Amino acid sequence: MQENHATNKSSPLWWMLSAEAILFMAIFFKSLYSMPMLINGDGDLGRHITIGNVLLETHEILRTDIFSHTMQGQALILHEWGADLLFALAHLAWRSCWH
Repeated sequence: MQENHATNKSSPLWWMLSAEAILFMAIFFKSLYSMPMLINGDGDLGRHITIGNVLLETHEILRTDIFSHTMQGQALILHEWGADLLFALAHLAWRSCWH
């Protein structure tokens, strides 16, 4: 096994961070900085929760649009129905813990 400057305490560079540590910290702090923008990045969190609640109540995936004013009754393909369920379950869990 080859020693590097981080494991060799006699090296004057033993305190230097490895490239992996620097990359990890850069990604970590970038994600902390952008987290508030990522949580509701698409702006329709309420719609996801509402659709998830309907899915939980009816036990079926919606095939027609029941929420839109201009597309009411039109064919609908819910690509993110799994995420909608997770959002609704998380919202229900949060409400039961805090309210």
